[in-house]
Amino acid sequence: MVFQIARASPISEEKILEAVVDKLCQLDVDIKQPKAHRKCDTFSSLSRIQQMTDYIRDLTLKTPSHSESKMGLLFDLLLGYLKDRMATADHDFVTLMLSIFERKLFPLHKVNFMQYLPLFLMSHGNDQARIFTEKLLSLLIHKIFNPQRKPEHLSIRQHAWNYLASLLARENGIIKTTTVLKCLQIVIAKQDDPEETLKADRADSMSSSSS
Repeated sequence: MVFQIARASPISEEKILEAVVDKLCQLDVDIKQPKAHRKCDTFSSLSRIQQMTDYIRDLTLKTPSHSESKMGLLFDLLLGYLKDRMATADHDFVTLMLSIFERKLFPLHKVNFMQYLPLFLMSHGNDQARIFTEKLLSLLIHKIFNPQRKPEHLSIRQHAWNYLASLLARENGIIKTTTVLKCLQIVIAKQDDPEETLKADRADSMSSSSS
């Protein structure tokens, strides 16, 4: 019902997706996986971007907890909606998903499943998936190397590096070397551009004056 409203009302789509992702993150943090299931090979099936319910079934033979069941159902609905949207997505939708990642997913350190949402978007293989991949990698690289005058906190830089490394280390071939090199060139070009540096300085001064 909620996703039907999002399809019919683009104005409400942003708020609906933010609320759904926020709820999924809360459920995800509450799920406690046994240490025995934290081996690297337990996530090998996710290289095919499995549906959440299939992954839970493969991960463990025990009866799913209440949080796991709720998350599985809601996550499947979200993935189904995103699959349809990525087929006809425009630049605004890609920007929206990148913003949701930065504000809702990136700050979290203990999610089990939601960290794979960006991979699901990257795996569609169309132009919008390519643009999302480039923007996401550029965002992480920007946070790591701090081209702006005002540096990110060290913990944020380390978290961005860990996230980037986890994406590049995957064996599914979603992220190509040429894409990573292109994103590095974009970040370097912005750093060397005097106009971009001036914008960054103005943004820093505005944030300082408002605080």
